[in-house]
Amino acid sequence: MNIFIPLVIAISMFANTLFFVDTPWFLVLAFLFLGYKHFEQKFGNSRVLIAFLLSWAIINLVAFVYHRTGFSVITFFGYAIRMSIAFFLVHAWKSQFWNKFESLIFIMTIVSLGFYCLNLIFPHLFNQIHVIFQPFTNNVYLQKDAQLYYWNNFFYTHSGRNDLRNSGFMWEPGAFAMSSVLMIVYNWTKGGIKYSKRFWVYSLAIVTTLSTAGYISLMLLIFSNSLKRLQGIIFIFLAITLVLLNPQVLYNDFLIPKIEQFIKEAEEDTVYSQEFSDRFEANRIAYFGINFLKSMDYPFGHGVIEDRSSSASSLKIVGVGGLAEVLYKWGFVGLIGFLWVIFKLLIIYLPISTKKIQHISIFGAIIIPLFSNPIENTLIGFMILFSFYLPNRHFK
Repeated sequence: MNIFIPLVIAISMFANTLFFVDTPWFLVLAFLFLGYKHFEQKFGNSRVLIAFLLSWAIINLVAFVYHRTGFSVITFFGYAIRMSIAFFLVHAWKSQFWNKFESLIFIMTIVSLGFYCLNLIFPHLFNQIHVIFQPFTNNVYLQKDAQLYYWNNFFYTHSGRNDLRNSGFMWEPGAFAMSSVLMIVYNWTKGGIKYSKRFWVYSLAIVTTLSTAGYISLMLLIFSNSLKRLQGIIFIFLAITLVLLNPQVLYNDFLIPKIEQFIKEAEEDTVYSQEFSDRFEANRIAYFGINFLKSMDYPFGHGVIEDRSSSASSLKIVGVGGLAEVLYKWGFVGLIGFLWVIFKLLIIYLPISTKKIQHISIFGAIIIPLFSNPIENTLIGFMILFSFYLPNRHFK
């Protein structure tokens, strides 16, 4: 139970699909249980967590004094609790967390691929059984009319859109692609950069997502693995041949056209009214640009304080973007520090023979899905960050 319960907590908060993951009682119970185990078994140095919690408190206090706007105590402590849970998990079992976590992710990925195949064969059946699994599903994903048949059963998410995209066990296809990309890189830190069984399973998962970010990341990972003598030449030849013989591949709706649309909307400040709230929603690129402008006005991090003094805050604009949220909450120093930690982890844990261009390519493969997905509420951002402070840097 000391292993099973933390893993269930980790997967539940990572996937963010079950009904209880955002409830106060679940967060408090998870915090108390993991905190007790952490201090009972002396898993790691808690001074790191204390330093981050103090930094978080200072950022919010200074932002509150500067902006003179509303402050949510619940949001502040909810964020701090999530941060603490991520720290306790990463330091669990004497730094063995990642190994156990990835093993479970691998099993769930295989199971979800099986569900996906059945979903393609029996789409109407999967729509009909929403009455069984929707009570277990996070309510935030049931508010859009287009997701009337959305449900999750812990191992698989059915979007109800019948668009052939696979969400796996995550809340949406892009998140499932992010999970697979991160697990590929983690396995490379253990066994070296190579095409292994796990690589092909995770790659298949990415292919089924039809995710723009996932496809770009997968191409970068393949490129980084192909920088070996003849393999590199073969990779470049195949890539050029693919583009020349079938340019429609790059101009599929979810590749270049989607990127061009995002850039155009960002340039024209296009936002869309949400159906279920009084807020407006921007795409990922536009949302990063909005938070960048806010941070230019106030570069020290807003915490959970709502910015009303910035010229970019005339509307209540929300969006999905992990790095954009890091920039807004922690400022430029926080974002730069987070990116530096990711790159440093790659240098430390990838094989010594890894070339600098491979480091850069793999770094890009990680950053792209983190840019496109929320990474704080799902814990993955904090789990990566606190991995840098593992005892003796054993990223196992």
